[in-house]
Amino acid sequence: MIELVKNTELYVTLDPVQTEERLPSVAFDIKACFSMPFQQTTIHIKESWFEYSALNAFESDLRDLIDRESGKVELRDMSDDPIISIERNGNDTVFTLIASDTVKMGKVTLGVNGYALEIREMFDRLQKYPKWW
Repeated sequence: MIELVKNTELYVTLDPVQTEERLPSVAFDIKACFSMPFQQTTIHIKESWFEYSALNAFESDLRDLIDRESGKVELRDMSDDPIISIERNGNDTVFTLIASDTVKMGKVTLGVNGYALEIREMFDRLQKYPKWW
């Protein structure tokens, strides 16, 4: 399991549940928990499929965003829908998780403000994960 974000307000994990080698891809169960005093939100996206190349590009884009003053990186699923977005403007960041059903009946978006230092932490966690892709 990849602990992508781990701080006092937001905890996001990607847990691999399936792989497909014919079209090099992996499905993750993605869980996010956002906690603040007197409230908590939890989102669980089941079996979100990503091509290996999209995961590698996301990691590379995060590395590049560390050294830029502003910009945005996205992790898109195999339907080309953005699932995770990190936007940086100076020292401020916005982490966004988007969950939608396959027939587009509904969508949940969680946006959490953070700091640029967290981009480095996300990149480090992704880099240290024992990848097979």
